[in-house]
Amino acid sequence: MTRAKIAIAGFQHETNTFNPNLTPVSEFERADGWPAATRGQDILEVFPGLNIGIGGFIQEGQDFDLRPILWCAAEPAGHVCRDAFDTYCGEICAGLKQHAPLDGVLLDLHGAMVTEDHFDGELEILRRVRAVVGDIPVVVALDFHANISPAFVALCDAIAIYREYPHLDMAQTGVRAARLMRQRLILGHPFSRAFLQVPFLIPLSDQATGQEPFAHIFSGFDDLPVPGLISADAASGFPAADIPNCGPSVLAYCTKEPAAQQAADILLGRFLEAEQQLTKSLLSERQAIQKGVELLQTSARPVVLADVQDNPGAGGTSDTTGLLQALIELDLAPAVMGIFADLACIQKAWSAGVGDHFDHVVGQNTQIPGLTRKTATFEVVRLCDVPILCTGEMYKGIAVDIGRTALLKIVGPSNAIFVVVSEQRFQCLDCALLEHFGLDLSDARLIVVKSTAHFRADFDPIAQATLLVASPGLHPCRLDQVSYENLREQVSLIKASPGRDVFAQT
Repeated sequence: MTRAKIAIAGFQHETNTFNPNLTPVSEFERADGWPAATRGQDILEVFPGLNIGIGGFIQEGQDFDLRPILWCAAEPAGHVCRDAFDTYCGEICAGLKQHAPLDGVLLDLHGAMVTEDHFDGELEILRRVRAVVGDIPVVVALDFHANISPAFVALCDAIAIYREYPHLDMAQTGVRAARLMRQRLILGHPFSRAFLQVPFLIPLSDQATGQEPFAHIFSGFDDLPVPGLISADAASGFPAADIPNCGPSVLAYCTKEPAAQQAADILLGRFLEAEQQLTKSLLSERQAIQKGVELLQTSARPVVLADVQDNPGAGGTSDTTGLLQALIELDLAPAVMGIFADLACIQKAWSAGVGDHFDHVVGQNTQIPGLTRKTATFEVVRLCDVPILCTGEMYKGIAVDIGRTALLKIVGPSNAIFVVVSEQRFQCLDCALLEHFGLDLSDARLIVVKSTAHFRADFDPIAQATLLVASPGLHPCRLDQVSYENLREQVSLIKASPGRDVFAQT
């Protein structure tokens, strides 16, 4: 029996349109937490076993004749450069032509890419892919934070979306996408579908699926009480993107259109019912530190302070000083902070050497009004120039390459304040990124992470409490303070409007 010939490719970027730094080709070509741009047969060697969507394609698609083309991703930042977008779209389309005729295409995309020319990067990718392959089945795996448009849904035969935040199921989403491809090929015609957009935006700080109300919203998708259910999913949206189709959405595939619409209505209802719960308070730097110190009086377990608005995994610069300044000024408890991205600081640390001291102006590259720079004296405790092997559930087995790193101690405060600094931005989502330097986090007091929710998978189990902090940064979590210009009229930042966008097709 002839195996279905399926092309596989990936091109991912989560674009923070409030970050002024463009994302060029070089950012996709280097490795960080994920592999560097990978091409052709190397994809079949690199990705199996990794928690990445295309790895799930490979795992589940053993009965397919897989034709790997390209996979690339870059750390979240500003708009994708025109040259980068055209380069990688061109590679994917050239590969599709090379492997033609094909029976289907599996794409590992993000869903929140914005380029210099396109509000909806993924829609343009699909348009270019369809121009090459025509009407053959195209199935896509998307990130939990995708901003999905009706036009994008119309161009896909099926979409599978991460269901967990932290994203513990990226590879499993790839598996689900490959299974949808198999079902689509067996069926021989498109699924019936329904797509609805949620009429309000939700900050990432409210989106963790281990906490309510998202724990309920994202539960039981495979068990919805509708006949002929094939698949149902929801995307929570990425609100750091000022684009028309920013925001959460739900979609369903069934054997009949009325059932698909029923499933989508159920999921939309969950969002609407939860709206009033989606306003978690964020503490100021001083409030968070003082609350953390109070908690430390009753338990020896550490307290985690999440610097949610300077999350490099959502386009933050990972170098803002608000929390660091407050830690030094209050001087209330020992603290560990990571990961602070500062190339100049690293250069000074390596020039000084372990045991020596140097002065440095922290936050001198930060481009955020109102943030002050902080001059401090640092002691070099440890230096590292090798990738750090992650051990937590989300990134287990992945060697994170963020260039040279250093563990520094701030000289002056009566309480020890340690800072992990790196050459490259990377979200502090795994305990190993701090423990690699000899720190015993179980004995730590305050642990400050530049992350919004991914840290929870590895840090929550060791912490007595997690406090979310609204220190200034380029990743906005107080959406009522954001000046949006391009949102569609049906979207609210605070209260849902009665209107909704509907896309349904048999």
